[in-house]
Amino acid sequence: MGDHAFGAIRDAIYTHLPNRYLAYHAFSRSDVEDWLDRHQGKTLVELQIEAASTSLERAKRQYELNGNTDADAAIAVYTELLQARLLTRAIQDILGSDDAFSGLAVIVTRVKTVNFKIYGTIPSRSDLDRLHRRLKEELDTYLSLHWDVRLQGSLETIVGLDRYVYREHQEASEQ
Repeated sequence: MGDHAFGAIRDAIYTHLPNRYLAYHAFSRSDVEDWLDRHQGKTLVELQIEAASTSLERAKRQYELNGNTDADAAIAVYTELLQARLLTRAIQDILGSDDAFSGLAVIVTRVKTVNFKIYGTIPSRSDLDRLHRRLKEELDTYLSLHWDVRLQGSLETIVGLDRYVYREHQEASEQ
């Protein structure tokens, strides 16, 4: 496998983690094809969850063996990555559970914290509000949500951070 192909696979699975964590990755250039074959049929998110879990376990074993500070830092990174992947799968499950949400998707970005961006189209503002309530209730965790959603049959677009989009919506509905 060439450098570019391996880099593209690694980045899709691990989302551009620093090279200092390569030793903990679930696969290397030499065994990436075997790893992918063993996980054939899984979605990208499932592959990401599997890789983050394996990497977290490798970092924990390394830390237990020698107390390595790189391993300690890797434990924190992979714990956060695994949590983000599990939440991504949960959000995808919610989006897939209702026809009104079928035009939406989620991506995860990491700046200083993990951010989830919900984007696409949805039939109405009431459907978006219903999705917002479900995410808050069912995931029972703080989510840094960003919205980029167009209402079908309308020129209205809801764009921005959750705390601003829903504060403004709440203030408008109170008037």
